[in-house]
Amino acid sequence: MKKKCIAFILSALLVLSVAGCGSAGETGEAAYAVRQDGERFEAVIMLEGMEETVRYEHIVNDALGFEMDYDYELFVRLGEPGRERFVSVYDDPGSPENYFEVTFIPEDAGAAAASVGGELSKEYDIITEQFTLERAGSCIRIDASAARDGGGTPDLLQTVYIIPAASGSLIAAAHYSYESAEGFGRRFSFFMNTLTVMDRLRNYSANADGTWECEGHVYKYRLEITGRMPGAAADSTFVYLSNMEQIPFDRAWKAAGLSSSTDDYFDADDAVLVELRTEKVSSGR
Repeated sequence: MKKKCIAFILSALLVLSVAGCGSAGETGEAAYAVRQDGERFEAVIMLEGMEETVRYEHIVNDALGFEMDYDYELFVRLGEPGRERFVSVYDDPGSPENYFEVTFIPEDAGAAAASVGGELSKEYDIITEQFTLERAGSCIRIDASAARDGGGTPDLLQTVYIIPAASGSLIAAAHYSYESAEGFGRRFSFFMNTLTVMDRLRNYSANADGTWECEGHVYKYRLEITGRMPGAAADSTFVYLSNMEQIPFDRAWKAAGLSSSTDDYFDADDAVLVELRTEKVSSGR
């Protein structure tokens, strides 16, 4: 059944890649060009009523399953296993006031929101609401900007987004001081609207020893295999966890559910398909 589901998804992606995905003008700059981890670029944002050119760096976190952009001139990226953190260059990294972090909780969004809200409500009067992000879509937002029991506005504020993801939820939390709410607070909202949940067919995680784990199996390698399938108008990328150092593209797409021969498929101990994506096609390229 799982192979049939994957084959159906892959067939749909193939149809989209042949048909294309509209012009770049339909979604503007947010069309979200395909970018690599560490790629830098410029964008214009509106901040306090004025246009500002921001220099962004794109990050891809395969272990947590998301990608986003951050302002590398004003923030330092401090990644660690299970967490991405972006700290203001003006703050002490060991005890920052203004920072943005993303983590993962293996709970659905409703349960995760209850857990996060329960902790925040010990210090804040919180407001929980449904929210829609530009790229990540529907999520739950928790605003923690009022002191508990009507005690006014605290010195440190938080806005937390709980975003549905594969086998759990991403928790994206913006931390900022009251004085910087219009500055850092607004910048963090721009961060949030660049966050994208990566498409996954199976949930997986990175181990401390550099191996990868999925559904009880451990693999040595995470392989991104990109190429163009017969008849397609755009490239597709197949992400496998594997105990083989290399997998040819021809084998990768056939093993994803498009081959009628069982010889093309992998045993679970050898390799497993965990992600697949097709590059968007636009007339502006």
